[in-house]
Amino acid sequence: MASPIQSRRALMIDRHARTSEWEKEVLKLTAQAGVDHILEVAGGKSLAQSIAAIKPGGQIAVIGILENFSSDFPIFSLLLKQVILRGIISMSAAECA
Repeated sequence: MASPIQSRRALMIDRHARTSEWEKEVLKLTAQAGVDHILEVAGGKSLAQSIAAIKPGGQIAVIGILENFSSDFPIFSLLLKQVILRGIISMSAAECA
């Protein structure tokens, strides 16, 4: 019997442990289709890699900034794939006050 993660066909790539070109590994593992959702924790140049690895109509949630506070990414690819790019921040109640 498949685990819940296997049954949903989840794919997790640790970009630091495996390869710096993780988007190529994602595309290889998905037969060049890309993935539906990406949790982007690094920002910086990794955002462009997320756009390359996402499938058309996919969603990228930027939930962290480990690399850089700014990012240079291909806007045309973002538009062509009709990607939903969402920024998510979490803070404690004290930080919000």
